[in-house]
Amino acid sequence: MATVAGTMGGGAPRGLSRARVRLGATLVALVLGPLLALGLGAPPPQAQGVRLAGHDLAGLLAGGPAHPVTATLPSFGPVMGYAPAAVRLAGSDLPRWVKPSGACSSPLGQTPFGFGAVCQAHDFGYDLLRYADRTGAPAPPGARRLLDSRFDHDLHAHCAATRHGLGRLACDGFAALYAGATKLGSRVQRYGTP
Repeated sequence: MATVAGTMGGGAPRGLSRARVRLGATLVALVLGPLLALGLGAPPPQAQGVRLAGHDLAGLLAGGPAHPVTATLPSFGPVMGYAPAAVRLAGSDLPRWVKPSGACSSPLGQTPFGFGAVCQAHDFGYDLLRYADRTGAPAPPGARRLLDSRFDHDLHAHCAATRHGLGRLACDGFAALYAGATKLGSRVQRYGTP
């Protein structure tokens, strides 16, 4: 069994094979996931009233022609180095802005459950926090928590829309694991700009 050479770039820890890391994560997700996912079915967190860079956060997260973030924040592209793309997430009625080059920051990547677009939407949200900080209008308290809660909701909505039976249970387990790790990271960073 081949091993991965280091931990940089989201690879497996030194000395562990990718297969063992995936097996371990799968077992943790299947055992702990249902316990962590007890809040399933909760409505998506509301972003109305939270202002970021002088704009309503809900409008900045919503994608499509009705909410052109490049028109609302014309300096976003030059400051952040990319233009967001509008994508309809599984389990969502409305398009959302995503960071096209974004990815799931995990040794498992987007997982076999296809969390890629959900991670890209979360990455865009974090880039809004970075944009606000770089342009002199740091995010208010609670903005990062709201983005992490939306990520949690989006992961579980993705599972509900794409999986059934035991596949749904495993998907929700991974979703709880990803959301929990994200929330822990935010707590460690004291909910500041990522």
